[in-house]
Amino acid sequence: QGHFCAKRGQREQTYYASSFCYWVPELVPEIDATDAHSNGTVKQEQQLVGMPSGSISWQRPGTAPQNLCQGWKGSAGKCLKCSVCHNNARTKDGSIEGSSFAEEVPLPPCLKEKDIERQCLESYEASSTTLRIEKDRCEELRARRSKAEDAVNNCQHKLQSSSSRLEHKSLAELQRAEDGVASSQERLEAEKQHERSSEVHMEAECHDYNVASGRVAHIDFIKNAEWLRCQQHQWTACVDGDVACQQKIRTEMDLYAKCTRCFAAAS
Repeated sequence: QGHFCAKRGQREQTYYASSFCYWVPELVPEIDATDAHSNGTVKQEQQLVGMPSGSISWQRPGTAPQNLCQGWKGSAGKCLKCSVCHNNARTKDGSIEGSSFAEEVPLPPCLKEKDIERQCLESYEASSTTLRIEKDRCEELRARRSKAEDAVNNCQHKLQSSSSRLEHKSLAELQRAEDGVASSQERLEAEKQHERSSEVHMEAECHDYNVASGRVAHIDFIKNAEWLRCQQHQWTACVDGDVACQQKIRTEMDLYAKCTRCFAAAS
């Protein structure tokens, strides 16, 4: 009765052990930590989570020490010791089982880190008014500069994005224009080729007529079918044996046929 472990731990954990006393500071030093977002190092508050290594441990021959104390997170500004209720390894296999507790050691009234820091800051501000005003001004300028840099970076990002979109759009329009010019050139070349083929065909169809009629016309005249006047004569039967009459009729009929072929090609 009145034993520390009477109402703590398991029923068989009636043995008591404690560590030395440790002061858990209120002010924790900052440590450098890598920040993936800022690509640099930032200051982070160090977390005191566990008891000092080996504050209370149990070790059997041939085995590694077994720590019996757990952490004391959230207990800053206190003097603590680790208290353990255990079974003294009174098991069949000789294993240790225990329950740990953070036990506060009462202290007389004293100044702690935060109290000392607050007094130092109050004394500093009271004796350094001019310096404090300058410090506030510098901090304001730094904040304004940081805001301006953010605005400039944002503007540059938007300009780069707009320039990229504009360049992409201009290249697309230029490509469409070039494709249109190439298509027009292809159509023009096809039309010229067709015209040259037509001229060759007209010259071939009108050659015999030009020779037979005694005309030597330029291709521009051949393409203008208005100069052709194909007249079909009213041929009469020749007297038998009139070779000259028959020859004349054949010549006029041949000339008329050649004229119509030329007219059809020119049309």
